[in-house]
Amino acid sequence: MKVKLNFNQESYSGQLDDLVYYWDPRLKMMIARRKPLRQVVSPSQHHLGAISRNLSSLISNPDYKAELRIYLDLLEMNGLAEGCTRWFGLYTRLMWKLAEKYTELDLEILSSEEAGTYSCRSVKSAVEDGLLPAVEGYQRLDSLICDL
Repeated sequence: MKVKLNFNQESYSGQLDDLVYYWDPRLKMMIARRKPLRQVVSPSQHHLGAISRNLSSLISNPDYKAELRIYLDLLEMNGLAEGCTRWFGLYTRLMWKLAEKYTELDLEILSSEEAGTYSCRSVKSAVEDGLLPAVEGYQRLDSLICDL
């Protein structure tokens, strides 16, 4: 029997017993993991979830997302990605470093207008403020996080 993939699939994905497997196109490899167990949700997990939802709602400019992807590619070319494979992971790392630098900043209630006043307003300003490592070509990445 010959296997045929429909709908331009690159590989199979799914679940088998206690295993979840999928193809990661960025890493170009099949990933297999154990199926996560149901766990009791703690208050700290609710807090982290609220922060993550708020951080994802801050970006109103699609050019900012595109420039984070470009910057991530620049980091990978220079070997500085440090386990970060997606733009949202890079963005989350940037925002947590911003919260470490400015202790009065609460990521759970941060608004997009307020984010525009900090150094996370563009990739270029984040690199110049030391929140992200400097790579060649970061000076062109100056789209703002929100449309003003």
